[in-house]
Amino acid sequence: MLKNYVSIFLLLLCVGFVSNSQAQQVLSKLEIKAKEVYTVNPDNILLVDTLIMHDKAVIQFNAGTPAFVGVNTAFVSRDCKFMLKGKNGLLKENDPESLEGKDGSSIEIDIHFEKLGSLFVDTRGGNGAKGVDGNYEVQSTKKTDADGSFKSLAPAKAAVAGGKGGKGGQGGNVSFAYSSNGFIPRFNQYRKQHAIIIVTQGGKGGKPGNMGKFEGPGGPNGQIKLINKNLKLDPSL
Repeated sequence: MLKNYVSIFLLLLCVGFVSNSQAQQVLSKLEIKAKEVYTVNPDNILLVDTLIMHDKAVIQFNAGTPAFVGVNTAFVSRDCKFMLKGKNGLLKENDPESLEGKDGSSIEIDIHFEKLGSLFVDTRGGNGAKGVDGNYEVQSTKKTDADGSFKSLAPAKAAVAGGKGGKGGQGGNVSFAYSSNGFIPRFNQYRKQHAIIIVTQGGKGGKPGNMGKFEGPGGPNGQIKLINKNLKLDPSL
């Protein structure tokens, strides 16, 4: 039954977070084959009754947009991924902003695991690109033929310092509410059974261009919030 996340979806609809046109994203079942990549719609909202991810299956979200995932029942195999990493910067002529790494997307997850091999959630920021290369000073030179006649003249060029590297993108925040049936998920414990690895590091700053001095600044890390829905509050408190 989709009742839990239909209600969440209706709440989001009421507050204007989603539009009526996005209602078809509520899925009764989503099965992703081994090594297959499933790309979420541009709004980054995924509501599923039953989610089945085979080994190394990937759910790819769109960079730059906050994401929401609600799953009533999940069967997750080994080395599966939720990918929200920002893109790395690129060196483009006359476009200094292209050097900057893009921010990773933040995500809110509400999920119940019936099975869990390992799940990797990646909201890291993209790395900054290397700065524009500089050059040494070039002296004016005159070339002549053997008989002394003029042949060519190479103009002088002033030295140009290398450009600063691009800054790294910010890591996205992760809010992870979870429950499980008969096992305890292990967070950020690599090579463990039932592992959930969450990485939210900011992107690395780009190196300076040749003859440059300044690296780009690294991006700030995203924050992680974990909510264990298996724990029940004492009603007497």
